[in-house]
Amino acid sequence: LYQGGFIWDYIDQCLVKKDRYGREFMAYGGDHDERPNDGEFSANGIVYASNREPSPKMQSVKYDYQGIKISITGTEIIIKNRYLFTSTSEFSCIVTLFKEGESLASCELKTDVLPGADKSYDIPLKRPDQPGEYVLDVSFKLKENRIYAPAGHEVAFGQAVFGKYTFDPLSFASGNAKPTVIKGYNNIGVKGANFEVMFNRLTGELTSYKYGGRQMLKSILRPNFWRAPTANDTGNLMPYRYAQWKIAGMYANVRKRGRYEEDPFAYIPVTSFEEASDRVIVKCHYNMPTVPESECFVEYSVFADGTVRVELSYDPVPELMDMPEFGMMFKMDADYNRLKWYGLGPMETYCDRKEGARLSVFTRDVCDLPLYPVPQECGNHEGVRYAYITDDAGHGLRLDSDGMSLSVLPYTPQEIENAAHPYELPPVHYTVVRPALARMGIGGDDSWGAMTHKEFLLDTGKRMTFTFSLRGC
Repeated sequence: LYQGGFIWDYIDQCLVKKDRYGREFMAYGGDHDERPNDGEFSANGIVYASNREPSPKMQSVKYDYQGIKISITGTEIIIKNRYLFTSTSEFSCIVTLFKEGESLASCELKTDVLPGADKSYDIPLKRPDQPGEYVLDVSFKLKENRIYAPAGHEVAFGQAVFGKYTFDPLSFASGNAKPTVIKGYNNIGVKGANFEVMFNRLTGELTSYKYGGRQMLKSILRPNFWRAPTANDTGNLMPYRYAQWKIAGMYANVRKRGRYEEDPFAYIPVTSFEEASDRVIVKCHYNMPTVPESECFVEYSVFADGTVRVELSYDPVPELMDMPEFGMMFKMDADYNRLKWYGLGPMETYCDRKEGARLSVFTRDVCDLPLYPVPQECGNHEGVRYAYITDDAGHGLRLDSDGMSLSVLPYTPQEIENAAHPYELPPVHYTVVRPALARMGIGGDDSWGAMTHKEFLLDTGKRMTFTFSLRGC
């Protein structure tokens, strides 16, 4: 009670073992054929067992524990010193102004806030009058080497966002030019400068996207409502409760309801195909195998410069509960292995684990996954405004939104879920892209029954709509 909330395990409780092919992995309960055991119950630290490096959970922990709290208003920086014996004058305070990830100006702010006190300072940098999204970042760093860290190590930070990032897929379109349409018997082609898009005429699904002569898609775009369970999810029976949403995306189809034997070619035709003055619009209608049945719609708008605006919509069915995820999923070739995004980072973030993340531009390798002893949901990034998924030469796709959840991994949720250890994951063949309106939180106050807090679940009480755009680069 005196401590308040605390973290049970600082480090993953695992032992090094070799698989049948001599490769080392971090073993947990049962991996030495001991019975009974508690499985991965103690493999839950904020530091990896394998290399003693911080796991993504540390990002939030460090922020919550930091001894200096920073609040920022439109004109002031408010500093609260929670140290018992240390003044803020012992640290360097660096103030930096960014515009949509680009540093505009930086300076040092002299502070002297006594232990237990708080004090306000005028913001030393002026924001430009131009529209856009600006971030003011305040960072406290060590002035000199300490036993635990070198000079320059950050001990505390705070951010504030001003203005708004404007997401408008039309802004990428080239004037009022209209793409060329080719109507085939089975497909609808849309062409423009440097790109080709193809839709299945029977289903309305986007089956091909070529840019600069390169095929960008290894699979069609599909609705997705599932994410891999976490250890917390398993403890509160999340997979059992949400199971319908897993198959809803996997087996959503465009056939009319009814028995296949009665009419094996009973497709629902494309609900709409329209040639507007500056775009081509194709709509796709999915039926989903839930009880009761449900449906969703995907609308594609193709512009003359290769921008494809994607809108997923779903009218909630009262009898169905909320879903783990609401978004789309598609595959690219594994050669597209670089991710650059403007959003929260640098580590993975979720709606209930965003503390300690910064809004900026970050990069990572798609295969650079957290070293969790049990593969589970991971690698998500919240508040993503734009992202580039490219190969080493910089070719690939750009995705834009007004703040989506974005997962770019080498595996599907099902592949992650099916593996009990990292060595059980399949060889990497694809880059799996999952842009989403939202994903449910990964928390639970424990791993043996506590459920994700209600405020971190998806609101399915009203019509849901998710819009993003993709374009070759």
